[in-house]
Amino acid sequence: MGFNVAGWSRRMKKIDGISCFSNTEGLTKMITQTDYLINLLPNTSATQDLLNYQTPSKLKRGAYVINVGRGQTLVDEDLIALLDNGHLSGACLDVFRTEPLPSDHQFRNHNKILITPHNSSTTQAESAARQILENYRRAISGKKLLHLVDMKHGY
Repeated sequence: MGFNVAGWSRRMKKIDGISCFSNTEGLTKMITQTDYLINLLPNTSATQDLLNYQTPSKLKRGAYVINVGRGQTLVDEDLIALLDNGHLSGACLDVFRTEPLPSDHQFRNHNKILITPHNSSTTQAESAARQILENYRRAISGKKLLHLVDMKHGY
C-alpha cells in the first residue's frame, strides 16, 4: 500500500508485513518512526497514562494521534500541550477518560481535534447466536472456549 506498518504490544509478535515491537525500548523505537499513531490498547495498570507528554513527544514532528482504544491511556492535558506547541498536527479521539465527554471539555473546541462517536459497530443477533452456540458446544465437550478475557492482564 505504500506505507510501513508497525505495532507494539506486551509480548513480542511476528506478523507478516508489520514491524513488531515490545517492551519500553521497543515502544520508544517504534514511536520515533511513526507518522500516525493509532492507539488500540486496553486500559490496564500497565497502559494507564502510557501516552503522557513524554511518549507522544517522541513522535515525528507533525505526527497525528488516533485513539480508539481506551481514554485512560492518553493524558488529556499532555495531548493539548503537544497540539498547541505544534509538535502534533492533530488528533482523532473516539474514547475519553470520562464518557460521555463533558460538554465543556477542552477537546470539544480544539481546532486540531476531531471527535468521533464511540459506536463503531452493533452486535448482530445471528452472529452473536452462532458464537454463543459454538462456545456452548465447546463447554459441554470440554474444549477451550473462544474469545475469553485474560483476567490476569485485564483484557
